[in-house]
Amino acid sequence: MYTLLFLIFFLTLAINGKEPQQDLSQIWSLYFRLIIGFAFVPGLLGFYYGYFIGFPRLLSKRKNKAFVFYSILATIGAAILGGITMSICNRSNILFADGWNSALAELLVMSFIGIVNLTLGCIVRGFLQSTHDFRIKEQLAQDRLEAELHLMRIQVNPHFLFNTLNNIDALSHISPEKASEYLHRLSHFMRQLVYETETKLHPLDREIMLLEDYLALQKLRFKSEQVFRWKIEGDTEDVEIPTMITLPLIENAFKHGDINVDQPVHISVRIEPSLGFISIRNSIGQHSVSAEGGLGLELTRKRLKALYDDRAQFTAECDGQEFVQTLIIQKL
Repeated sequence: MYTLLFLIFFLTLAINGKEPQQDLSQIWSLYFRLIIGFAFVPGLLGFYYGYFIGFPRLLSKRKNKAFVFYSILATIGAAILGGITMSICNRSNILFADGWNSALAELLVMSFIGIVNLTLGCIVRGFLQSTHDFRIKEQLAQDRLEAELHLMRIQVNPHFLFNTLNNIDALSHISPEKASEYLHRLSHFMRQLVYETETKLHPLDREIMLLEDYLALQKLRFKSEQVFRWKIEGDTEDVEIPTMITLPLIENAFKHGDINVDQPVHISVRIEPSLGFISIRNSIGQHSVSAEGGLGLELTRKRLKALYDDRAQFTAECDGQEFVQTLIIQKL
């Protein structure tokens, strides 16, 4: 395209100024030989010097003085090679046809062409490099997010597992049937925890099933059916949310909250045509709870940002003696 533009430019000048007896093919041949040395060679050398050497080896490493110095040498060398190519193509010393003054003028113009193309080469390489770096950073951020999710899952499993097994062991002496039921609950919960978290999104109904198992095991821990309250409004079918997004929030409520029969955890799920709301409230009593949260809350924010950008919101705040976590997701 670059060469074609120059050919059109020179041929337009030639056709407008040609004599009647001149053949167009002769003009074409003349200017084609001129364009090779005058524009294409210095342009080509300048561009690829900037692309392969100037930007990656000098400019990107902040060697600015070296970049300017070697760029000047490169464009002068490209202009000289262009002049030599032009003379070879025309089989005459066309560069010095009118002496040193014309030669210096032509070399100066060819050097300018080389500089322009060298700049373009640096811009193109810089754009491609920045795009490549952005993709790598994005992939690293995603890998880190998945690693943190995996780490959180590993942290949840032993802590929750040991407490529950101890409770089931104690229950087995009192009611073996109940102990067997809770053991199946635990097995089902752990299976979901291991395999469901391999996917980024899953149906809301599956998330609710996961929470039901978790809350059933919490009832065993608190030895009460009244330590939480459910409220689900709207149609939960065909609604997808990030896998295991609510479990860290509910675990946070039970871990830091002042939970008992009179102060249960309140879980509210409301589905509207365009939005989904999930709210978790728990009493904190005299406890001091940070709205920033730990690994679980921070990971929740990162996952929502990565999956939904600005189409999801998560807030965690203290409201008097209550800690309220609210998740709002805009449906696609």
